[in-house]
Formats: sequence, C-alpha cells, structure tokens
Amino acid sequence: MDIAISNDKKEYAISYESFVSIPIIVFDEVINIMLVFSEQNTFGSDELSLLKELARDLEFAISKIKTTETLHSKFKRCHA
Repeated sequence: MDIAISNDKKEYAISYESFVSIPIIVFDEVINIMLVFSEQNTFGSDELSLLKELARDLEFAISKIKTTETLHSKFKRCHA
C-alpha cells in the first residue's frame, strides 16, 4: 500500500505492507478512527489485542473527560 502524505512544503510517499483501523466509540458514537500502519505484514492476534485494549482505554478516558465537562458546565449554570 502506498500512501502520499503532504503538507504545505513537501510531499512524502510511504509504502506499508499492512494496516489496522479501530474505531474509537464514545457514547455509542464513532468519534475517531485509530490507524496503525506497519512496514511489515505483521499484525498478529497479540498485537491486535493490545491495539483494541488501547482503543478501549482511549474510549474510557474520553468518556470521562466529556462527562466531567458536561457536569462542570451544568454546575456553572446552576450556580451562576
């Protein structure tokens, strides 16, 4: 798989053998997708399990941040 990455000054061509995409789901909504690329064709079950665990950890952290922000906003409105 060849990918072209560019910014305002340069364009880079990168080749990868494999990639995995895992959705980041918070409150039943996909808010982002984690993409991991490898120059080798090596995403075994151990690597996939770790990446899925990382995604779940991110989901947990983001949901806690969003909940805290919502509660803080409601608190400010009630005590304004």
